[in-house]
Order: sequence, then structure tokens, then C-alpha cells
Amino acid sequence: MDLSKHELRKTRTNKIATCKSCGTTRRIEVLSRRWFNASSKSLTPTPSFERIKINGIPSQDSRTRELLTCCGSALPFKAIKGKVTDHKCGAKCRSAKGGDCECSCGGKHHGENHC
Repeated sequence: MDLSKHELRKTRTNKIATCKSCGTTRRIEVLSRRWFNASSKSLTPTPSFERIKINGIPSQDSRTRELLTCCGSALPFKAIKGKVTDHKCGAKCRSAKGGDCECSCGGKHHGENHC
């Protein structure tokens, strides 16, 4: 595919999930690279090509299955929503199991002890 006529957009999203069976929590970083048709005049262009990496591993790699499942089931990942506040980031944030962060890191370190 000729990518010279396409625009590249990268997004990085941190997600967190807790297994309902055993309580294990996992945090992943999803890097999405999408190429959009640059000649499209649409306000909501449809990606013509996409590559996704999970914790630096291409999504097609068999190792990603281990990251995305636990106890034989898919984990219910949700995006970490960060809100920067004056509250100092600490152990409570880094060990968090939920998806909402309200401290000085704005979600950057939220749940990172579960990586």
C-alpha cells in the first residue's frame, strides 16, 4: 500500500482490568497507529490501515493473548481516565485497580504496579 497519500495518527492509551475470578489486575499500554486517506474530505475519516501494539508487542503476536486474558476469559479492559489535581501521586495511585485517577500524575502512573 502506498502510504505517501495517507496521514498517520498515533494514539497511546493506558488501560486497566481486574479478573472477576481471581482478582488479578493488569495494566496495559495500547499504541495505535492509523493511516487515513489524506485526500478524503470527510470530517470523520475511516482508517484505511491500522497497527496496534500492546505493551510494545504487535497485536498479532501470540504473547498478547496472555496479557489480555486471565482464568480462560477475556479481561474487561477500560481506559484510564486521568484528571490532574494538587493531590500528590503515591502508592495508592500506582496500586489502583479502577480506571479513574485524580492526582498530580493525571493517570500517567495509575495502576503501574500491575504492569
